[in-house]
Amino acid sequence: MSAAASAAKRTIVPALNRMTVELTNGAVITLRTVSPRPYLKVTRDSYNNPLWSASGIDTVDDDSGRLARFNEKFGMASNDAWGAQEEGAGGFASLVADFGAPSGAAKKKSK
Repeated sequence: MSAAASAAKRTIVPALNRMTVELTNGAVITLRTVSPRPYLKVTRDSYNNPLWSASGIDTVDDDSGRLARFNEKFGMASNDAWGAQEEGAGGFASLVADFGAPSGAAKKKSK
């Protein structure tokens, strides 16, 4: 192997540097990365991101985006018809009764 070929082969794998990352909850982790920065403090992670949040505290209200356009198009301004009603007092059973059985659902194809 020539000297030029061995030099090219060594540069394929980049040098890894240590980076200290501070999360929003105060946790500190150390990563090996190709970034030359030694320290990174994140402002948005899985602890405060509304998409990762299991509670409804940090939810995002989207009144002008894709969700609003979908709701306008299909007439679903809210999920009150499905989620807010209790069973027995006009809940799911009354919704099924209002819509009736789907046509052609009970027919089976014969061979």
